[in-house]
Amino acid sequence: MFYLVFIIFILPVLLFLPTKVVGKRNIRKMKTNFILTCNHTSNWDVIIMQANLPKRYFVLAKKQLFKNKLFGAYLRSLNAIPVDRGNNDIESVKEVLRRLKKGKNLLIFPQGTRVKQNEYMEIKNGTAMFALKTHTPIIPCMFVKNTKIFTRNVLLVGEPYNLSEMPKFKDKKIDKDLLNEASDIIVDKMMELKENYMGGNGRAK
Repeated sequence: MFYLVFIIFILPVLLFLPTKVVGKRNIRKMKTNFILTCNHTSNWDVIIMQANLPKRYFVLAKKQLFKNKLFGAYLRSLNAIPVDRGNNDIESVKEVLRRLKKGKNLLIFPQGTRVKQNEYMEIKNGTAMFALKTHTPIIPCMFVKNTKIFTRNVLLVGEPYNLSEMPKFKDKKIDKDLLNEASDIIVDKMMELKENYMGGNGRAK
């Protein structure tokens, strides 16, 4: 299955979606499992990240994507968890928590859907809940522009941080207000990557 996935999905991505990764060492140095959080600009994002980043991880994917046999096979190669966005999918949430507690790495797009690069970055509270309930560190990632074929894409990878170790969250009851506050930090960490990379003039340093 690995070689089939490599030939059909990953090799074309490496050839036609060349991507510069800044900060890859932040993943390599991890001694524990982690949650990768990234903005979601295109259907290519998850394949680009799998092709260019070290270590393995599982992903969340809307259940409709599994209807396509070819892409469904790719998602299953990532041990993807199908999610029913139209309902409160408790079973999927439980499965994510179970895998994180077992030491698996998770890639998640906190916005929950594709959003253009310059649109307001509003995220769901699920990522914060996963991180706080399992005490799993987060590694922020950021595509600095919408990913496009035959274009040099840039993916930024930041320093890991752990919400559970921050005084404002440590040993606190997890409720909606706490999750909202934690989600704000997740957004800030991701946006800081782009701001630091682009500089004050909006161009890459």
